[in-house]
Amino acid sequence: MTERAKGDANGVQGGATASPGRQAQPADSTGEAPAAEAPAGAGPGADGPASVSQFYTYRLHKLLTMMNRQMHDELQARYSLGLAEWRSIAVLGEFGPLSLRDVARRGAIDKAQVSRLLPGLIRRGYVARDAHPTDRRRASLRLTDTGLKLYGEILVLGRQRQNWLVEALTGEERTMLVDSLDRLLARIEAEPAGPFATPKAAE
Repeated sequence: MTERAKGDANGVQGGATASPGRQAQPADSTGEAPAAEAPAGAGPGADGPASVSQFYTYRLHKLLTMMNRQMHDELQARYSLGLAEWRSIAVLGEFGPLSLRDVARRGAIDKAQVSRLLPGLIRRGYVARDAHPTDRRRASLRLTDTGLKLYGEILVLGRQRQNWLVEALTGEERTMLVDSLDRLLARIEAEPAGPFATPKAAE
């Protein structure tokens, strides 16, 4: 594992000697040393990030996009599947049987897209649709034996990919990452509109 550089624990205060590897900055015309520049990887401070690339959401989106591209290429090469098809299979494998609406909700996929992909998954023998006795819209979707086998194989790929990614983190950092992601997900699920919720009119 690549050893990550550790930051100097002692900050520069007043006329103290600068940290190793960093030159002390000259005083300005007022006799005071200029404020140290924030490192490029720093998160938002009191006034927020200086650029879009410093937003947490930008970094998460970039990571997700690159990981999705990696998984998409592997799924196409091995199984001729797209990501949305795999997500549909994944949620049925973990939570099925489900309605089409629930597949879309749990997989974070557009309902219309699931509806378009479903016939192909049924035709290839991965998914079966069991009709509801009275309501056609409430048909139940489940994985066939072939679909369950595929689900198990791709799950192994997903574990390999995740294990590879977190090799860059220590065990403690991995635990913190999982906890942080769970808390952020819980927050946005509890308040989907976040800071953009329309304030209630004063009574």
